[in-house]
Amino acid sequence: MITEKAYAKINLTLRITGRRPDGYHELESVMQKISLCDTLTLEKIPRGIELSCTDPVLACDERNLCCKAAKAYFATAGIAGGVKMHLEKQIPMEAGLGGGSADAAAVLRGLSRLYPADLDLNRIAAEMGADVPFCLHSATAFCAGIGERLRKIPFFGKESLFVVVAKNAAGLPTPLVYSLFDQEERTQNAPGSGSMIAALEQGDFQKIQESLFNDLEAVSLKERSEIAECKEIMRVFGAERPMMTGSGAAVFALFSNELAARHCAEALRSENIFATLCTLL
Repeated sequence: MITEKAYAKINLTLRITGRRPDGYHELESVMQKISLCDTLTLEKIPRGIELSCTDPVLACDERNLCCKAAKAYFATAGIAGGVKMHLEKQIPMEAGLGGGSADAAAVLRGLSRLYPADLDLNRIAAEMGADVPFCLHSATAFCAGIGERLRKIPFFGKESLFVVVAKNAAGLPTPLVYSLFDQEERTQNAPGSGSMIAALEQGDFQKIQESLFNDLEAVSLKERSEIAECKEIMRVFGAERPMMTGSGAAVFALFSNELAARHCAEALRSENIFATLCTLL
């Protein structure tokens, strides 16, 4: 039996650059892993793929990305063995935190340890979803295409920063958000990811704050007004520029002061809002 951590991600930038003929959206995003994580245990069994989870809401059959990732690994490796998996969920679902993608990446890493094979895990990951290639390896990266093109980014001084993640709105299915985004008339006012990349490389916290953006936030706010309410509470308790991550509905805020970050998280929890204080990986 082995254990893998599946770390959540936040999108420091997210620009939708187009839509491909197959329906997938192309994007550019600076992604960052955070310490919030699920825990996956994997155990060899003679045959089959079994999954259990601490969250009874989560489907544990072939619809689950963990099962899809295991099936893809075995098929690509030509292995007839099986795996029994147990998932301890901590990352909220339908939050834009990449929980399902992180879990799928953890399955691929775990199976490569249980059943070593000469495989291109990145290729399998790309078939699982846009965030899975990032979740497989990187801590900080610029992601493009449908997420399969990655470039690691040095992030100077990130060990001294803190992030508060909060979610007080019902989950937002990613396909719904992208569908609504396609119906919107848009103007490209946000800065490109280049500004964020430069800020990370320089460790310029103020410039990092100023470079945050998410093309999907405006659409998600129309569907979940609670997102705006959560952002306002975070501002009241010291967050300079809270931002939605991914397609929502979670919001994050960066802090250079741990005490201020703790105060913000505690204030959110006092309002019965899910909130957690994390570090950057």
